[in-house]
Amino acid sequence: MRPLEQDIGFEILASSIKVKVSRFTRRIRLLHWYNAGMILTLYTLGIHQVFMLNDIGFYSVSDLRPIHIQVGLFWVSGVLILGIVSRINPTNKRDVIVADKLVIKQRIFLYASTILMLLMAFTGATMYLMRPYNVPGIRSILLTIHGLIAFSYLPVLSFHIYLAILQRDSRQSLRTMIMDVYLKYLIHNSIPGLQCWLSDHERVVFVHGNITEISLIGFHVRMKKGKWQNKTALNELTNVEFQHSDLEDPLRMAVHIVCDHQEADLDTICVEYKFEISLQDAARILLSRALFFRALFLARRNHPRLACNYPVVVTTKGKGSVGQMVDLSHGGMGLMVPLNLNKGCKITVNITLKNPPINFEAKGKIMVKEKMSSNDWSYGLCFGRLPSKQFVQIMKLINHARISRRHRNTHYWR
Repeated sequence: MRPLEQDIGFEILASSIKVKVSRFTRRIRLLHWYNAGMILTLYTLGIHQVFMLNDIGFYSVSDLRPIHIQVGLFWVSGVLILGIVSRINPTNKRDVIVADKLVIKQRIFLYASTILMLLMAFTGATMYLMRPYNVPGIRSILLTIHGLIAFSYLPVLSFHIYLAILQRDSRQSLRTMIMDVYLKYLIHNSIPGLQCWLSDHERVVFVHGNITEISLIGFHVRMKKGKWQNKTALNELTNVEFQHSDLEDPLRMAVHIVCDHQEADLDTICVEYKFEISLQDAARILLSRALFFRALFLARRNHPRLACNYPVVVTTKGKGSVGQMVDLSHGGMGLMVPLNLNKGCKITVNITLKNPPINFEAKGKIMVKEKMSSNDWSYGLCFGRLPSKQFVQIMKLINHARISRRHRNTHYWR
């Protein structure tokens, strides 16, 4: 599994706690859907013209070129007006989290789409303006260029629609383009390469650490032991500055310590910190950065998953093998097994624990497949509807996974 799609854990928010995420303003949403509707209408009319000119239409329809021209004029004028309106700052700003920054793949699509749509609009408007003049060859050249640009953009548009509907990250992003989203649970996730500097109140002592887990309420960090421990206690480190190659600006926040534990075999200390500010303010600061927006919001699932490590027995159509469960939820699990199974294949998974006594067996369908090595594959399994007895067993398993994550030598600070 890719790291940003792998949730370490989650926690359900109380119904009284409401964190609203509004990724785009309503004006931007209106501009997006107006542009999308006009583009699809123009493509429908344009493809009909191609069928009509080649005499491959399935039914007789009158010439739609005048309608295509009128829709194109409405598209250009409407996008210009809505684009100008969206730039005007509203007098009454809503108290929501606005994360306008796009992830890299969305930026690439936006830039490519903007260039191609400008070329389509330019060639189409030029043909319309040159209709009263009889310039031999120019209209045919412009029509050819207009068609080439339009149909070269069609695969890009089709891929964009495909991702928005079928890919989980993009589906979450699509929801924010339709409406505001309320967070019902918080993701605990791992971001590869995320580091930090912890400092005291006077910002005299600086301690470097690697972030192993982060959420909207705090983070876990692993720090090396050193001489700084003789001068500064862990509870005196009250400021954090996050560092990552994808962070354009420094991000500093006030924190307080919750607990720590030392690993005997390693020269490191594992510490959990909480942010001093409220959940709403922390969400506003973090989710406005594309790095955290992707890991702490776009990675959301219908059934949030908890990272774990249990042996499982996988059987299907006479084949069987022992594998390893890597995450678990009410709706499915992630597992690694040395079996090359097909996507969509139905398998049976059995988990047996002695303490606590758990015997869980469920049938599921493989929804995600990824090759990890020459002999190992990673699968995402969907259970479907579980009987009540199996649901009780999976709840016991999830609670056991939560407890097993706690280190036995953890020291809690008051």
